[in-house]
Amino acid sequence: ADAVERIIQGTHVGEITEVLNDLKLLGSEELPLKSVLRSYNSNNLVSTKAPDVGYKFIISKSGELPNNRYLDPRGPYSFLFDQVKGLVISKDSLPAAEGKYAPYRDILDTEVQSYQKEHFPDGASAVFLEKSDALGCEFTIYLSNSKVSQPNFWSGSWASTWRASVSEQAGEVELTADIRARVHLYEEGNVQLQVAKSLSKKLSFESGSAESLARVVVSEVCDSESALHAAVLEGFASVAEGAFKDLRRKLPVTRQRFDWGRRAVHRLAAELDRATRVVSK
Repeated sequence: ADAVERIIQGTHVGEITEVLNDLKLLGSEELPLKSVLRSYNSNNLVSTKAPDVGYKFIISKSGELPNNRYLDPRGPYSFLFDQVKGLVISKDSLPAAEGKYAPYRDILDTEVQSYQKEHFPDGASAVFLEKSDALGCEFTIYLSNSKVSQPNFWSGSWASTWRASVSEQAGEVELTADIRARVHLYEEGNVQLQVAKSLSKKLSFESGSAESLARVVVSEVCDSESALHAAVLEGFASVAEGAFKDLRRKLPVTRQRFDWGRRAVHRLAAELDRATRVVSK
């Protein structure tokens, strides 16, 4: 059971169906896959489409409700999610959130959506108001995107979690982030790139202004994620020119590919084989 859970948790987003099918062939159908997949889907910020909704829902810890239901604060909706199939089964509308910081969440969510649509047009985002009191509040921002090309044997995903602790009276917000990027290339091999980055920043905004808070937070999200993205691309280019290049078969000094199909080549190989046997004797 532990081995199966490790396999599932290590699976790249977009490849889970194939992995589950292989596990079933190995006799793992009796294992509590739903509970393992609940953790997997939340940890990887798996996104899913819902009927009659123009954006994707994110499966996250902040949105977890009893009985495989999740909260989407943008709707707001409560939706039932099939952990194994990765599909929304049904959704119910909820009353609009109330309270002093509900408009702050809405304005921040609008700003986050603009960023997500520009940088992750096929991805998803969500903003949760976790708690609030007389001094301030705390938001969690989720950003998720994944792309899979099974015919070309690759997949990639981006998942970032930002927490904003807001001191409204002081006009300060403390941002912390966990960002993960993963790439998997598996044509005649198994090459994986995994990047994890943690950040912490303290920023100032105009006290009492939800718009100022949203602009400051999303500007930092954009700058930090863009910098990490650029660093990943630079590192990937370095690997491609270094380690990957060293793994490739080198061309001969003539810079021409060796034609292994020519009869002369087979004759040469046979003669070398005979010469080697003579020397060995």
